[in-house]
Amino acid sequence: MARSSSERFLKRRGDKYQFRREIPVALRDHFDGKTAIIQPLQTSDTKVAKRRRDEFVRETDRLFEEARNGRLSKPMGRVEEIADRWKEEIAAYQNDPIAWSAKAGVVVDREEDVLSPHDVIEYEIESIGTEQGEVAKGRFLDRLHNRTTVEEHVETYLSELDLKPKTIQGRRADILLFAAWATKRGSTVRTIDRRAAADFFAEVLLQMNRKTAETKFSNIKAYWRWLIERDFYLEDSPWERLRFP
Repeated sequence: MARSSSERFLKRRGDKYQFRREIPVALRDHFDGKTAIIQPLQTSDTKVAKRRRDEFVRETDRLFEEARNGRLSKPMGRVEEIADRWKEEIAAYQNDPIAWSAKAGVVVDREEDVLSPHDVIEYEIESIGTEQGEVAKGRFLDRLHNRTTVEEHVETYLSELDLKPKTIQGRRADILLFAAWATKRGSTVRTIDRRAAADFFAEVLLQMNRKTAETKFSNIKAYWRWLIERDFYLEDSPWERLRFP
């Protein structure tokens, strides 16, 4: 059966979606001979997957056009690997700054004079942004800094609840409502503070029917407590002091 246009480039792998787009045969030499670009979308939510799919479609359109015009200097899809390599370099630097500087070709006698990987990594960030686009640059920075999106652990959280499917569905919808708001704002789990929580409270929850809003608020708070217990969020919950008028 033919795949509908709304599902184009989307594939299921277990309970998560992935982006898969075939690389035109004439362009495969620009992508290390690969036949397709495949990227995990890290979500089981169809709406979120489609939004991320659309970002990758725009990115791959641009890359294919650059490859046709001979302007593509680096293959796509390596940003997570590059970020992981830099995390290893940062860890090595923190363990022995002088040794790391020597490996990088800078010989120093004092720790005050060492070369930091952060001095070099800015060039990598700029290069990725220029050659692969802002979406790829964002993925690199998220991976480098271990940023956790609000929705990233929702399915794991829900899988641990002994509740009826309809209740699970409601909790998922409530948490993803906030996740979508946070994504639009550019916020991650660790950047959601009391001010951000209060903004969502005022902009979204207080515009709803009181009973509906209280249910959503309770479900979001419960998810946050779960994140705290698993060290995804190390500070106090920003939700606990909020009250309905």
